[in-house]
Amino acid sequence: MLAGDFNLLPPGQYDTLIESHRSYYNPKTEIEDFYHDFNLVPSLTDLSSAHSNKYFTFFGNDPALQGADRTLDYIVYSNQLKLLDYHVRQADTMKLSDHFPVVARFEIL
Repeated sequence: MLAGDFNLLPPGQYDTLIESHRSYYNPKTEIEDFYHDFNLVPSLTDLSSAHSNKYFTFFGNDPALQGADRTLDYIVYSNQLKLLDYHVRQADTMKLSDHFPVVARFEIL
């Protein structure tokens, strides 16, 4: 298992950023290969859903932003683990960091 701030956008999120924030990232994200080769949370399914904002993990210190607008933090896990559930802890962690914790529960197979 590997978890943390990768500072990489998931596929498809580059175009959703305001123009002034795009220069930090590549339009074709480097983490895309991870999604093909490994298990990650947040999942691409959740990140492309109507409720994708529930999986945003970053709210930058910029008055132009209305709230969290991107995902930069992930958990990469092995096939020897079964993902039971996960969420991004947003609301009560905003004063602690500009990155929100990704919380997951696994079963060892």
